[in-house]
Amino acid sequence: MKVENFVDEFNMWMRAVQCELQEKSMRSIIVVCAATLDTQLEKLIKNILLQEKSTDDDIFEGGNAALSTFSSKITLAYYLGLISEHERKTLDCIRKIRNKAAHEIDILSARVSDSINNMCLNLEIPRGMYIPIELFCGNLSEGDKTYNPNNEKNPQKRFVNAFYYMTQYLFLHNLEYIEFKVEKYQAPKPFEFIERFKNILVNDNERILLHLKKCKEKAQKDICELQTFVRDYVSGDVIAYRQENLDSKEKILEAIGIVADELKAFELEISLRESENVPNDSVSNYSQTCDAIQSLERLIEAMKEYQ
Repeated sequence: MKVENFVDEFNMWMRAVQCELQEKSMRSIIVVCAATLDTQLEKLIKNILLQEKSTDDDIFEGGNAALSTFSSKITLAYYLGLISEHERKTLDCIRKIRNKAAHEIDILSARVSDSINNMCLNLEIPRGMYIPIELFCGNLSEGDKTYNPNNEKNPQKRFVNAFYYMTQYLFLHNLEYIEFKVEKYQAPKPFEFIERFKNILVNDNERILLHLKKCKEKAQKDICELQTFVRDYVSGDVIAYRQENLDSKEKILEAIGIVADELKAFELEISLRESENVPNDSVSNYSQTCDAIQSLERLIEAMKEYQ
């Protein structure tokens, strides 16, 4: 996934998760949520494994595979520094709730036992880490900015809140691994995650600008050389240029036109990246990057309101 596209991917993921949980019994919600987190955790661990055809069979699948259980994935992810200590405890609590719900005798009932309800009410989200689902689904204005998820008395909603907290963070952890490698993971607040990705886009501008300037210099040099070839061309000469053989003055002039167009494109992109103002109707790569940065900034400001 490109970092520039992660806002849309994140929103799509959260909407899909929210739709999956609608109109389900609490027992079903518990099972679906745990399975989702199990899958996300497996994906996170795979980010650092040698990818071979036998990876899944050897490590994740089958009763004797080292990481065939949710518990083993949680433990390994923690000791690899992929999740924080609190995330480990939350995942482990959700795993235990899943196991208890799956093994209760009255499997035809939509209700769960009081012991499961009590376990759900023990789930907590660290201060400043709560991301309301209204940011992704429904109307943001409907969100209660004074809401404290740790004061929630409804066991089902308390469990779902903890699940949203974990599924959002595992999504971000998977994306984070593209650019960051950490030893012992300390989870930042949600908007701090996104500020990191925004800074990646901002800092990349200098690197890309330097590359564009080198391309511009190369194009200018090529045009000078080609113009010299045209001036000195003698019938029958064959000039090797960009893996092509230019065997006539017309072909050389055509090549000059192509390079001149490239030069104009480089100059336009450089001027845009060196300017603070990007035209709204611009279709350059940089204008798309600016749009992505602005989307991230809006999301950061919305998240900060909930901290």
